[in-house]
This record gives sequence, structure tokens and C-alpha cells, in this order.
Amino acid sequence: MYISFSIGFSSWLTIIKYQQSSKPSTLAAIILLMLQSFICNEEHINTKLSLLQKVGVSADETDSYFIDPHSNEKWILNYYESEMLECDIHVLMKEELTPDNLIEIALKAEDLKTVAAAAMILKYKEEHDKSEFRHSLINELEKFPIANLSLEERERINLIIYESNLYDATNQRSIMNKHWTEIWKDAEYYQIPASKAKKILDAIKQQSG
Repeated sequence: MYISFSIGFSSWLTIIKYQQSSKPSTLAAIILLMLQSFICNEEHINTKLSLLQKVGVSADETDSYFIDPHSNEKWILNYYESEMLECDIHVLMKEELTPDNLIEIALKAEDLKTVAAAAMILKYKEEHDKSEFRHSLINELEKFPIANLSLEERERINLIIYESNLYDATNQRSIMNKHWTEIWKDAEYYQIPASKAKKILDAIKQQSG
């Protein structure tokens, strides 16, 4: 098991309570997901890589692909440049992780590098795999009562919005050979979440000011 983020004492209590209870714990499940599937710590990445076999690279040579010879699980190694944290973040993650998995990681991880990485990968997968995340992410972010959040939690939300590019209302989809109704629908896909994200950022700024 490889730890990619710092787990607070309260989180461990949650896991213990989960083990003692017959009811499933969402937080415990998410923590387990991060422990087993999403690694940002350099030392733990190297340890995990020693157990994997490299099988190729992407066409642009940004992704390196690995496979676990024992479980046949597929892993991807990449690095992302965080403008907000002003650092490069290496990430080793299971190929099977979905946008919903990444949203859960961004919302629950305690290490800001892990939060930023998950948010940046959402944007990366949107650009390269045509996956969608914007409406799911903004729906989760709107559930947070900004006025009642700690400084750390407001910082997390701010980081997620900027690193995922959720605030950008620009239509990034092609308009070639499309009916105007389809172009309008594409534009709304970006504009609606961006408008909601701006309101959240304004609320954060107001609380911080």
C-alpha cells in the first residue's frame, strides 16, 4: 500500500469507525481509492514503479504506460505543472480512474499537491480523452457552505477551480460543420459551470477579505 498524501488523525478515526460499523463509509472508501490508485509522493512512486513493467509511451511522450505483472492493472505516469502551487507534480495513477474518481480525490485529499494534480488531470482528460467533468464538479462544489468553511477548505476549492480551468467559459469544442443549436449547447457546457464557479470564487474572496 502506497500513501500519496497526508492523512489526518480525524481521518484515521473515520476509518476505524468504518471498520467497527456495518454501514459503509464514503470517506473511508475514497481514502482507500487514493491509497491504492493515485500516487503523488516521489518516494512512493519509485517504490511502486519497481513493481511494474513499462509497456510504452504516448504519441507526445508525455504519458508513460505501465502494467502490474501480477494483477494486470494498467498504470500511467505523468507530470503536471501547477501554476497555483508553482511546482511540478509527478503522478502515478491507475488508468481506470474516471472523472468522478478524480473529483472525489480532489475534494477529499488532504495534501494540496494531490488536490491540484487531480484537478489538472480532469482538464487533461477532457482535452485528450474528450471526457466530461464540469457539471459534475460544479454540482459538488456548490454543496459547500463557503461562509462556514475553514481557510484550508476555501483554499482547496479555489485550487480545484483554477487548476481544472473550471472558471473558463470559453467554448473549447470545434464549431466546424455544426448546426447553431449544437454550437450553443457546446457553449453552455462551459458557460454555465464557469458562471457558477465565478460566484464561488467571489464568495471565497469576500470571506478572505
